[in-house]
Amino acid sequence: VLKVGELLFNPSTLEVTRAGKQLTLTKTGYKLLACLMREAPKVVSREKLEAEVWGDAPPDSDALRTHIHTLRQAIDRAQPFAMLRTVQGIGYRLLISDEKN
Repeated sequence: VLKVGELLFNPSTLEVTRAGKQLTLTKTGYKLLACLMREAPKVVSREKLEAEVWGDAPPDSDALRTHIHTLRQAIDRAQPFAMLRTVQGIGYRLLISDEKN
């Protein structure tokens, strides 16, 4: 089980909770979340996230941004602070408190 603050993810059952509330993610969302949680609180580059999801064949479009947006909606909506943060021009990271980037 991966744990970052109040966010828990069991990769074997695909159960995700934040503050005890069950969350539902997309297949890609689970892959992104697992990578971000393993690396937290470090910044994970866009390239590393793309490799995690698409391997050696990343999409030509900016699909990662769309998937990150969907993941952010799932884990941060209706919460007191956003855990998933963008590090401009580099990548993304998960934070356990409302600290600034």
